[in-house]
Amino acid sequence: MFFFSASTHRWDVLLKHIKNLTVKPLSTTRWESRLDAIRAIKFQVKEIYSALLEISQDNTLVNSSGVKSRAEAIVIIDK
Repeated sequence: MFFFSASTHRWDVLLKHIKNLTVKPLSTTRWESRLDAIRAIKFQVKEIYSALLEISQDNTLVNSSGVKSRAEAIVIIDK
C-alpha cells in the first residue's frame, strides 16, 4: 500500500475505488497485524486493481513523477 500512500493523487484514486477503506498497516513485530493486512487486501483486490489500472492509464500524468507512477502501476498490475 506504500505505492498509494506515497502520493496524495494516488491515495485519492484509491479512495475513489474503495468506499470503506480497510487497508491495514503492516507491522514487522506482530503476526496478527500481518494477517489483518493480508485479509484487507484479499477482500479488496478488485478495487485495488481498478485503482492501479486507472493510474496506469492516466494520460494527465506527464511530468517525471507522473510517468514514474504510471510505470510503477503497470509493474504492480503485471505481477
